[in-house]
Amino acid sequence: MLLANGGAMVTAVLGVLALLFPIAVARVLGVEAKNPLGNSELRATYGGFFIGLGVGCWLAQSSTVFAVVGGAWCAAGCVRLLTIFFEHSRSTENVFGAAVELAIGFAMLSSIYSFGY
Repeated sequence: MLLANGGAMVTAVLGVLALLFPIAVARVLGVEAKNPLGNSELRATYGGFFIGLGVGCWLAQSSTVFAVVGGAWCAAGCVRLLTIFFEHSRSTENVFGAAVELAIGFAMLSSIYSFGY
């Protein structure tokens, strides 16, 4: 489950970055926090939530948990690809975002094939 744990680590690290640097993360994501509530939302949604997902996977060491989180990452990547095609939002950042989301998702989904080995 090396790949799956790597995906969990990346998830948690992205969360820590969002928790510590919400303005920089917002800039990368193309969103803007216009007030303290916006910063709180960035820290909670992209920070705390991602930290919880990554650490939860590490603690559980369950192929089912890895698969659920990996499936969510893949869903995010697929929705991003749909927006690229249907909303004509093709940009380097969007394509890179989809690639990262799908890579993390597939890494975590690999746990269903390596469970018990």
